[in-house]
Amino acid sequence: MLLGCIPVIAVAITLQILMLYVFPPSIPAAGVPSLPAWGIYLFGVSLAGTLAMAWLGTMLAEVFDGRADFDAAMAGVSLVLVPWALARIIAPVPWLGWLAIALVGWGGWVLYQAYGICLRLHGGRLGHLFACVMGTLLIMLAVGWQLRDLIPGAAPAMRMGRLWLI
Repeated sequence: MLLGCIPVIAVAITLQILMLYVFPPSIPAAGVPSLPAWGIYLFGVSLAGTLAMAWLGTMLAEVFDGRADFDAAMAGVSLVLVPWALARIIAPVPWLGWLAIALVGWGGWVLYQAYGICLRLHGGRLGHLFACVMGTLLIMLAVGWQLRDLIPGAAPAMRMGRLWLI
């Protein structure tokens, strides 16, 4: 199931990099990331987020009276990758920001439903989803922090806002 997620991540990252050049950010040129570094950074953080979401869903399933099955959790996460990848792609477009927010919300709803079905959660589905999302965000922050040197402007000597967190 993991190999099915990698093409979706790769397409989303490629299109997001292209959108960076179509709609350049309003930051100094020294802070604009280079294509290979930005791609490696996004791929590392996205893959870490995907694996973390599935792993945390599996580990927390038994706590919430479900069944621990990594393949089932990965199937649930795979369903969500498409709307979240679309949201990531259209977020830089000025007139489509509201649609990106709607896609993220819809992806959260799909994940809520998918985890309930795939992991057979009987109760506490919202608590399970909240714990998985918060843990995933912490893991993605840790991976992003380690990879921040790939992005110009993200080093502590020349930090350009929150660019390394994107």
